[in-house]
Amino acid sequence: MTLKLVPRLMRAVVGGLIAVAAISAHADMTTGLLGWYGFENNVNDSSGGGRNGAATSLTYAAGRVGQAGSFNNATSFVEVSGLAGVLPGGGDARTVSFWVNPSSTADNGNVVSWGQTNANQRFSVLMEGGGELRMIGEGNDHSSGFFLPQGVWTHVAVSYDGSTLLFYVNGSIQDTKLGVVLATDNAQPLRIGINAQGRNDEFFGGLIDEVRVYGRVLTPSDVTEVFNSTTVAGSASTAVSVPTLGEWGLMMLSTLLLGVLWIQRRRWLQ
Repeated sequence: MTLKLVPRLMRAVVGGLIAVAAISAHADMTTGLLGWYGFENNVNDSSGGGRNGAATSLTYAAGRVGQAGSFNNATSFVEVSGLAGVLPGGGDARTVSFWVNPSSTADNGNVVSWGQTNANQRFSVLMEGGGELRMIGEGNDHSSGFFLPQGVWTHVAVSYDGSTLLFYVNGSIQDTKLGVVLATDNAQPLRIGINAQGRNDEFFGGLIDEVRVYGRVLTPSDVTEVFNSTTVAGSASTAVSVPTLGEWGLMMLSTLLLGVLWIQRRRWLQ
């Protein structure tokens, strides 16, 4: 290798390092996270915001990650009063995500709800009787076209930017609704497994895990990373972090760069 070729090779390696570093960058799962409920034998908030929930008639079972909340389709629900006034209201941007495993698809079952049941003031992501995933805005309702399977874990995310409503299933966009105008009441608490404030009905039956509520729209890559971060059943504390393809490439290019520098140093010393 001549000295003239070394600088060119170094420039190529550095360019590759920059490109691979960009590929390796993780999506953002924490910005705008208002509440995160993993149901690890409690309904504490893992977002760092300290907005813990209060559970009624809730038990716990093996979940998608660690434990999950087990809802009895009759009296079980969680209420997070600390999110009243904090949740997105009106047409504010938002995203909710969760894992769900229905024990039955026969009845309407709310998974995540807030607002109240006046016209257009509710925001509920639920399973309608028959199993279809829907967003209910109390007169401003939207269907996803996806039917949740009974006894199977499914990851769901729903985002809204003030106009566009997106349904995601297992990390991929399922359906898009345009021109959606919501007027959600955010003065009420977050409720899990039950209808919005003012209606104690439409209880969910089955398992719910890893509920997250964001005050922003997650990008498709964000949603994919949330999905991928919880695709291995078991305790999060035992999960093994495996380098991505981009991270492996970054390490290999770093090693190559060190080799080039070593070669050039030997040339200089000759």
